[in-house]
Amino acid sequence: LTKDRGEKGFRLSLIQFSRSNPSRQCLNCSFHGNHAELNEEVDWQEKNFMSSSTYLKPGLTKADTVFHSESKPSRKSVLIVLTDGILSDASRLATVRANLINDNVQIFGVVMRTGASHTSTDLRAEASLKPIVSLPKDDHFMNIMLDEVKTKILYKFCDAHSQIGKA
Repeated sequence: LTKDRGEKGFRLSLIQFSRSNPSRQCLNCSFHGNHAELNEEVDWQEKNFMSSSTYLKPGLTKADTVFHSESKPSRKSVLIVLTDGILSDASRLATVRANLINDNVQIFGVVMRTGASHTSTDLRAEASLKPIVSLPKDDHFMNIMLDEVKTKILYKFCDAHSQIGKA
């Protein structure tokens, strides 16, 4: 993260996707470039957590809007979808996925499971999420334990040798 709103550093946006018709998915629904902005967004996300089903289309549509309106061609655009459940609207994602891919957004999918072994629910969540990730699909998909999100996703994002850092 950086204070620079120009060409340097990471800029992040956090968008919830749980309800089929959410009233609000994020605080500012824009990219954040410094810790203060991101902390404010994280606080809002925690206070307004939507625990419901797993409707991804509203979140992908919002992400597409943010990428399309705020991304600079010189920056890499990466979308990481984290889910712990089966997508309720998997059959309705082709158009918004195509829009993101056309905007040169690399889509990573991560299924978070609570245990070390893969349950049938985890495998069904994987089967519903994997079709929307970028090609090659195995390079843009992970099924990890919830406790591994920090070490395998967040800490590895800048590591060019890690699966997620290769973007």
